[in-house]
Order: sequence, then C-alpha cells, then structure tokens
Amino acid sequence: MNKQFFLLVGMLVMTHHLKAQKVIARQGHVAFFSYTSVENIKAENNQALCIVDLESGEIAVSMLMNSFIFEKALMREHFNESYVESDRFPKATFEGAISNFKTSSTETLTTFVRGTFTMHGVTQELEIKTKIEQPLYPIRNF
Repeated sequence: MNKQFFLLVGMLVMTHHLKAQKVIARQGHVAFFSYTSVENIKAENNQALCIVDLESGEIAVSMLMNSFIFEKALMREHFNESYVESDRFPKATFEGAISNFKTSSTETLTTFVRGTFTMHGVTQELEIKTKIEQPLYPIRNF
C-alpha cells in the first residue's frame, strides 16, 4: 500500500513587536492526508500547542495524537491503536527555528523552519517550507 502523508501546521499568531517575547498559540491546526487505493484517510487536530520566541525565531510545537478527528470512528480507532499507539506514545513534538525570521516585517515571508520532529518514539530532522503572514489587524500598544 503506497501512502503519502502531508503534515500542515497552521497557526493564528498575533504578535507585539517587543523583544524577548514568546507567543503562545493553544489552538494550532495540524492535518494529514493519506492516499490509499482502498480509501483516502484524512484527519485534523485543532489542539496543537505552539510557542514562538519572537527574538530568536525558535519554535516548539506539541500535540496529543488522540486529538485527531477523522471522518469515521473506525479510522480513529485504527490510527490510535495500530499506527501511532497513542497509549504508549501520546504526543508528537517539533522543536526548531524559523530561518530569516523578522518580527518587524510587515510583508509576507516565505522561508523554512528547520528542526527535529518526534513521533511514535522516532526523531527525524525536518525542513519545512513555511509562509508567515502578519495579522490582518495589527495589535497596537496604547
């Protein structure tokens, strides 16, 4: 069975332009899609925790594996029991840094996030192409 997984991490992060500030997003979005000849499998998790250090561009993401929502309950059961074994490996994490990260930029930045991804007890180095956009309504200090 040939499977391709696509992992997308999207967060709405509103920022102040203050040095040494860490921004926390508690409702990050992670999704994956697996194409199979029998049935496509997709799931979403809207409970990913993300912390970004605005000074250094360092980023940390953590999510509970049993928080993924599937179209069918049986898919969720197989995912948690047979594939990720969420009772033994309850979460996945990513720790890394955003390349060329600038908090003062008002334009959209396309860059890379490089770091280590750990899931199911296995750690791998990843490089992910990323698009960073400023908030639609900037926060102002009064």
